[in-house]
Amino acid sequence: MLQIGKYLIFLFFSFVALFFLRFRIKSASQLLYTASTLLFVLYVTIKGIVVGEIEFLEIAFAPAVSLIIVLATKNVRFDSLQFFLKFLLFFSLGVNFLQIALFFLIGRLPALAYSDSYSVRFGSFLDDPNGFAALCFLLIGWVYFSNLKNRRLILLGLIVSLLVTQSLTAIGFLILISFFILFFGGNFARASLVFSCLLLATLVLIFWEQILPIADYLISSKSQSIEEHLNHENVGFDLSILSILIGSNDILFVESGWTYLFLNFGIVGLSLFSTMMITLLFSLKKYIKTSRDVKEKAILWGLIIYCLYFIIGMLNLPFVKVFPINIVFFLISTSVVFLRIESVISGGNPPIFKRA
Repeated sequence: MLQIGKYLIFLFFSFVALFFLRFRIKSASQLLYTASTLLFVLYVTIKGIVVGEIEFLEIAFAPAVSLIIVLATKNVRFDSLQFFLKFLLFFSLGVNFLQIALFFLIGRLPALAYSDSYSVRFGSFLDDPNGFAALCFLLIGWVYFSNLKNRRLILLGLIVSLLVTQSLTAIGFLILISFFILFFGGNFARASLVFSCLLLATLVLIFWEQILPIADYLISSKSQSIEEHLNHENVGFDLSILSILIGSNDILFVESGWTYLFLNFGIVGLSLFSTMMITLLFSLKKYIKTSRDVKEKAILWGLIIYCLYFIIGMLNLPFVKVFPINIVFFLISTSVVFLRIESVISGGNPPIFKRA
């Protein structure tokens, strides 16, 4: 029932939004994004009906609903976004640390955990470590560039929450961001990163005997997981020209999101999805260049880091079919293409995301 309920809620909002659609294309990027999204949704839906696979319909659902909702939106108040992010931040951190406390105090296990093992992955209110890790990057980007009080402490809490997801994809992306900060960040960012690494190294040395058996177990278990993610040899893909163009006749399951799109929807589906992503990245680049306000940039950097993690993380995880990460991503990406921030004006009104 919960699986059906989440789709019914968004279908209801989409039905209401249809009465408020403002379908006005004002730029080449909007036209390209709209066309590629509609063609991708139509193609995936038709293939889902022909193959008889409901999972394909679920993949088409997120971009379709997001496009309808955003096109029906005149503007989004900036203070509402700030409130939402603050609520998401403290709610997710609160739930996650409550789960961790309950685990250590009474042995309560989260959803993805095994008793009498070190494989205990925490996913906050989502109970999904990979999905929660994606939300962590949205919040990390926003908090890092914001002027929130105690932001260093909050960032530490987010990084700890990200690490206890035990998601190799997320941890790898965090390391990638760290290298970026090291080479391109300011002096403060570099000093903070070096200090954090030294502190972590010191703690590892102090608790080496306790950490070693845990590290051995996690490396062993993750090695098996990596092999499963990289093993695409036995998926049964037919290397015919037709299959390469439009995908397999039957649904094929692989962990990599990009590989999943190619195997099931061929070059046609992969090209349409890639066009959406390229348009999004160009829109984000243009957005961050024209933004001047610190609070605006904080939100934009949160969106950028989240979108980059989604796109890069798809190399290893099938985010395109993971709810609610996919619906959040497409709502963000569609909003970036169609809405712009209207800065504070002399009347004292807060800035808003408004139809471009």
